[in-house]
Parts: sequence; C-alpha cells; structure tokens
Amino acid sequence: MAPELGVSEARVGYLVTGYAVASFLAATPLTAALRGLPRRPELIGALLGSQPPTPSPRCRPRTV
Repeated sequence: MAPELGVSEARVGYLVTGYAVASFLAATPLTAALRGLPRRPELIGALLGSQPPTPSPRCRPRTV
C-alpha cells in the first residue's frame, strides 16, 4: 500500500490506525442512535450509502 501511495510504511500504519480508531469511536454512538429505528430501512440505507462511486475516466486500473 505504501508504494502505491508514494509514502513510507510508517505513514500508512498511522493511516490504518487512524481509520480503526475513528471507526471504533463512531460505532458506539451510532449504534445507540439507531437502536430504536426499524432495522430494514437502516440496512437498505447502509447498503445504498456504501455503494462505490463511479470511477472517473482518469482513474483507470493499472495494467501490468
């Protein structure tokens, strides 16, 4: 991952750790906030909200 981003492995480690900490801190309040809502609309909203964006023409996969 580090070579692809052009940064050091330590920097990627901080990035992954920051993502994990943010996910951990957001999970408890989000769970408490959504506890009283019906599950089916929550699931549908989560699935629709997690769709990957359409890639731009400039973002093409690398060919090796």
